[in-house]
Amino acid sequence: MATEDRGFASMDRDKQREIASKGGRAAHKIGAAHEWTREEAQAARDGGADFVVFGPIFSTESKLAFGPPQGLNKLRDVTRALDDFPVLAIGGITLDNIAACLSAGASGVAGITIFNNFLALRNVL
Repeated sequence: MATEDRGFASMDRDKQREIASKGGRAAHKIGAAHEWTREEAQAARDGGADFVVFGPIFSTESKLAFGPPQGLNKLRDVTRALDDFPVLAIGGITLDNIAACLSAGASGVAGITIFNNFLALRNVL
């Protein structure tokens, strides 16, 4: 299945912004997919996107259907190709690997499990 045929990536920019304005939970209720190749991320930037979400970076059960993890090297490749354009890392993000994502150039991270673990986040924040 091509990236442009699934979930969030298949929607026009206005629909993406509408969903994003409602937060991650609303986006995931409709099966949002955030996988991007470097070329797709560049096209999204050039087409007027506000940011891209790249992944999955690490293995995670919620992203298994979309293929193998992209890894930190591909994340680094995308962030370098996009210069200062915001790239969020997604997929298997934990408190132990956030720093590696940021070191690879990600502007931030997105996720499901990590932000549902309130007690662990509270200890960090």
